[in-house]
Amino acid sequence: MPDKGADGPLQSFLARGPRPDHVRRAALAYVCTQVGAGLLALGPAVAHAGWVGIPIIVLCACCAAYTSYLFGWIMLHTQAALDSGRATTTSDTDSEGSSERTDSDGSDGSSSDGRDEEMFPSYENIGYQAMGNFGYVVSKLLQCLMLVGVSTIFLVLIGVNASQVERILGVDWLSKRSVILVAAAFELIPCYFMATVKETFLLTALGSLCSAICGVVVVAAAFTTDPSKLDGCLDDGARNSWPLITDVQGLCLCWNTVVFAFGGINVLPSLLVDFHIRGVLARALVSFTWRSYSFIIVVYVAVATAGFAVGGVAMASQKVDSNVLIGLSGCPGDEVKSVNWSLLVAYSVITLHVLLAFPVPFHSGTETLEATLGTRAGALKSGLPGLMMRLPRLLFLGFCTALAYSLPFFGALLDVVAAIAGQGTVFILPVLFSVAIQRQLGLRVPYYEWIVDFICLLVGALGAITGVYYGTKELAALR
Repeated sequence: MPDKGADGPLQSFLARGPRPDHVRRAALAYVCTQVGAGLLALGPAVAHAGWVGIPIIVLCACCAAYTSYLFGWIMLHTQAALDSGRATTTSDTDSEGSSERTDSDGSDGSSSDGRDEEMFPSYENIGYQAMGNFGYVVSKLLQCLMLVGVSTIFLVLIGVNASQVERILGVDWLSKRSVILVAAAFELIPCYFMATVKETFLLTALGSLCSAICGVVVVAAAFTTDPSKLDGCLDDGARNSWPLITDVQGLCLCWNTVVFAFGGINVLPSLLVDFHIRGVLARALVSFTWRSYSFIIVVYVAVATAGFAVGGVAMASQKVDSNVLIGLSGCPGDEVKSVNWSLLVAYSVITLHVLLAFPVPFHSGTETLEATLGTRAGALKSGLPGLMMRLPRLLFLGFCTALAYSLPFFGALLDVVAAIAGQGTVFILPVLFSVAIQRQLGLRVPYYEWIVDFICLLVGALGAITGVYYGTKELAALR
């Protein structure tokens, strides 16, 4: 691995070495976590703001890509510090006999039995390295809130989208809550019997494919939709239009929706552990970042542009309900007279996507739980001993299922929680931690990096403010 210790994150990026070609698995898992049911809300989000919503999506995506790279860069240096500390401890306490153990068991300490994964820095370890106990506590609190919230809302979304499939098909034999229980039972297989995110690669790859299929369906539906069909969607008899920019409230609503589409950084420690084991984190990080966000930007922009280009401001109406496909189908009423195949396919693949994406945030959440309980190494073992040590995962899954099943307003509650926890972990903490780590390393933060850092902090702050405001309003309206 090239030594980047003398360089800051942007200098490391510009001076990167050859890119390894085995980052597809992690990139697909990262995409699968982010590009989900929120994809359908981007067209209505742009309709709130006007065409300026498209560059807002790109701006937020670039900031999320940058903070993801920052986070990986910090992980690299945090791991180097942990390795240095372990090396010092080993040399002081076990200098004699180490070669004998290596010869006797044929291992140099880099085995794949889970020890490397256990030692890999978590979000809270990075917070501690950057800001001491304060960084550790804040990181762990926000990380736990986000991972519990995401795992729970995924179950809620499975129920919501599956019920839409039932409505289109004209069946009503399975309620939303029943679907949540069925989904939780299904998730026992990838979450309990598969120890790591790496083992669920095929599921996450299929989940990413579902996201792409949904994007294709939206674009295809836009090409075959007559814009006049959306006249009935407009509120209060207003006329449809396609403005460049609307007003401040529209911009805030758009911003609030877009920033919540970028929350995958919480699972990075789980996804990048494979790079560490291979010893290529520094080189793989660049390829991983641009591959992930290139896919995300293309899908997001295509769906948002297609929806707004056809629907105009009608996409922002209450009848569309933040779902681009409802608008493209002509704002149907409660009674479905015929099967809308674009809606059926889109809701089906989005439901499947969320079902397959669930293990990624779940495994990240259980890693934090198992590290706290000291059971992480045992949980990674195969056979009955490993299954016994994974029992806390059943409690975690049961807790998330209970929240999804019993709190009908959990989505609105998550908006408020994620406004602080999500924007903090995605856009704010990585910037603060990178500056702190660079100062610890004696590096000077160049002026252009300060500018990029400020933009990311601004994106996160605006996302937090708008999220708390609109989330609180929604909670108040549900009472």
